[in-house]
Amino acid sequence: MAGTEAPTDRERVAAGFRTLRKQGYAARMGFMCCGTCAADALKDSDKTAFYSEQSNDSYSKGGKLKESLYISWSGDVDEIAEALQAEGLIVGHNNGDGSKCVEVFGAK
Repeated sequence: MAGTEAPTDRERVAAGFRTLRKQGYAARMGFMCCGTCAADALKDSDKTAFYSEQSNDSYSKGGKLKESLYISWSGDVDEIAEALQAEGLIVGHNNGDGSKCVEVFGAK
């Protein structure tokens, strides 16, 4: 469609989080003041994907990622990565390092 702008990275992450909510995740963007408070607020959820207000600085004013966005999670890391990749985002994670973070680099 001519004249249609591509979604921003922020919009792509939001779409991925909507998919995750449909899959039963407590998926929150810019949730709580910090990762510690966010993790505590979601401690009763088995499936989570979130980043705190502090990580909003990863986005430029236009919604493009200017640095990596780190998403904390519980549940199935591959399911989380696939939801974000389906929106055209480049995603990395290391199941073996114990970090429990998915790193989003931006759109492909």
